[in-house]
Amino acid sequence: MSRRSLENLNINPELLDTSLWPTVLIENLTPEHRILFLKRKKAIDLYISTEMKVKDIETETGLRRDEIHRFVKRCLEKDELGEVMGYRALIPYKRVKDYSRKNFPDYNEKVFKNYTGAFGLLLDTYPTLKELIIDSYLNRKKNKYEIIDPVINIRNLHKKFIKECRVLGIKMNEYPFNTKTLAKKSLERYVKNLSKSHFVEVAKRNGDQAAMVAKNTGIGNKNNPMFVRPLERVEFDGHRIDTSIAIIFKTPEGDEVVEVMNRIWILSIVDVATRAILGYHLCLNKEYSSHDVLMCIRNAIFPWKKKSLTIVGLNYSEKANFPSTLIPEASYGVWDEFCYDNAKANLAKIVKEKLVDLIDCSINMGPVAAPVRRPIIERFFRTLEQNGFHRLPSTTGSNPQDPKRKNSEENAIKYRITSEHLEELTDVLIAEYNGTPHEGNNNLSPLEVFEQRVARGMTILPTASRRKKK
Repeated sequence: MSRRSLENLNINPELLDTSLWPTVLIENLTPEHRILFLKRKKAIDLYISTEMKVKDIETETGLRRDEIHRFVKRCLEKDELGEVMGYRALIPYKRVKDYSRKNFPDYNEKVFKNYTGAFGLLLDTYPTLKELIIDSYLNRKKNKYEIIDPVINIRNLHKKFIKECRVLGIKMNEYPFNTKTLAKKSLERYVKNLSKSHFVEVAKRNGDQAAMVAKNTGIGNKNNPMFVRPLERVEFDGHRIDTSIAIIFKTPEGDEVVEVMNRIWILSIVDVATRAILGYHLCLNKEYSSHDVLMCIRNAIFPWKKKSLTIVGLNYSEKANFPSTLIPEASYGVWDEFCYDNAKANLAKIVKEKLVDLIDCSINMGPVAAPVRRPIIERFFRTLEQNGFHRLPSTTGSNPQDPKRKNSEENAIKYRITSEHLEELTDVLIAEYNGTPHEGNNNLSPLEVFEQRVARGMTILPTASRRKKK
């Protein structure tokens, strides 16, 4: 690929702006890999951002012409979330997904032909046969009166395929009739690749809910931006904890009464860029209110303080912390964008006023019926349940049939699991979560990522600075 061919490719100009590419934490590379990465990065920067001739770049960096062209192409490919690979493609032994070929204009139906051989030639020769397969598999109707299988399986699709081959007049000594399986295996491979190129439509075969999930997550989401700077975007949500607690109080006569409560909410705010939990709030009511939302926002801004723990054996590790306490710049720091759903408490006028007037952030309520647009906070709640609340003897489990919910109320009373115990446990669990390596952070903890990016000059504005700007 020449420099001229790069300019002629139908590529979004923003992809060529290296300042917008995801950054690489070179501190985490081995010394050998770091030297190799920096050499490749220098070659890419010179190739894209300057008019230096390729032969001069070869001399400057020690890379061959074909290596430079290959790395440029890799950098412009996209990952499974649809984001440009950028400098990440230069990391030694970093694998780029096969489907990233779609980012270039030479990706077309020839890809299917390469996978299917004679089968691809058959479809090119008989376009109506190809149309039949695609329409049947993707459940496309030619008119509203047509009746088709809602979810056709390979066996029935193959029958329709063979029937159409006979209608088209293909002879018995010709492909596909001259094969042992009548091209069934080739059809399966073709459909498999069709699923990759029509991800959302294939998911819709399993219902609207599945289509919604496919459209708003992963490779189905074409508008999923990448956030690198801490507090550029945060996600908020409330989650009902799967456990029961005992509320103990005394009557005027001095008798002890124990009541069981099993509707407890935890509200949390997570930083999208680093996965760090900024703050949380526990609500012991049947539903959380706008006051609870504001308390969670307050706790995410004010510096965190360790609780005095009363549970025997429960303690904070050295790495357990919150950004507001560990990182001075994050103390009283506020975010640019606040994402939440359309819950009644979230839509309260007082919540909007505080977010806009005091914090001066934008509000993103997301599309209707698409909770997966807040995947990070949802994933955090699942981790919190699995690592903590589901391990309590008073857990109610994840569903009515969950065997873990057996004797949950009796155990809450038996072991005297109170709201104070739940608050202590929650505080330790979240502080430990912030200090634990996370897959989404290349196995760095949220606090480590937060700290490194602030140290590299990514700014965080405190609430007072925002008010001065206004």
